[in-house]
Amino acid sequence: LNKKTKTGLNINQKQKVGWLHNMNYYNEMNTEGGKDWKWTSPMYIKYRRKHNLSTKQIDDMLNKISWVESKQSNIQQYDNGPGQGFYQIEWSKGKGSGTFKTLLQQYQNVTGTKPQWVVDALKNDDPKLLTKEQQSELALAGIYQSKGSDDRLLRYSNGDVDALEDIWIKDWWKGSSTDEKSKRKQWKNEM
Repeated sequence: LNKKTKTGLNINQKQKVGWLHNMNYYNEMNTEGGKDWKWTSPMYIKYRRKHNLSTKQIDDMLNKISWVESKQSNIQQYDNGPGQGFYQIEWSKGKGSGTFKTLLQQYQNVTGTKPQWVVDALKNDDPKLLTKEQQSELALAGIYQSKGSDDRLLRYSNGDVDALEDIWIKDWWKGSSTDEKSKRKQWKNEM
C-alpha cells in the first residue's frame, strides 16, 4: 500500500485511474469538441460498459437514426414543425413536445453532470444550436433511459442489426402505435 495515495497505486497510476473515472473531465472534453470525444464521452462510456457496444456500433446506431430523422443535417423539421437538429428533437415552442428539455434532464441524470452547454441549452431551447456531438449525447441519454432499451441494445450488441429498427421505433421515435407500421416502412426504405 502506498502511504501517499492510500490505494496501492503510485501517483501517476492514481492520476490515470482518476482521469478515467472523472465524468466532469469527460464532459468538458466532449463539449470542447476534442478529437477523441467518443473515447471521453460519458454516454459512449456508459454504452460500452453496460451494453458492451463498440464505438463503431454506437456510431452506426447514431448515424442511422440521424439519417432517418434528418439525412444527417442540422435542420428544422419541414413545414416549420417542432423537430430540430440532426435527431429532430422537439423543442418546447409552438406545437413541440418539449423533448429537448427532457433529454437535457436525462443527460444530467445519467452522467451526474451539468456542463455549461446544458445550462445554455436549457435557456435557449433550440437543439440546432448544439454541436452534433452534444446532440448525439442527448440522443444516447434518451435511448439509455427508455423503458425496455436494455434488451434491444443487448440484441444489437450481439450482432442483431435488425434491433436498430426497434431501437429507433421504441426508444427514439416513440410515436403512436397507429403510425408504427408506416415508420417501420420508412426505416426500411431509408436503410
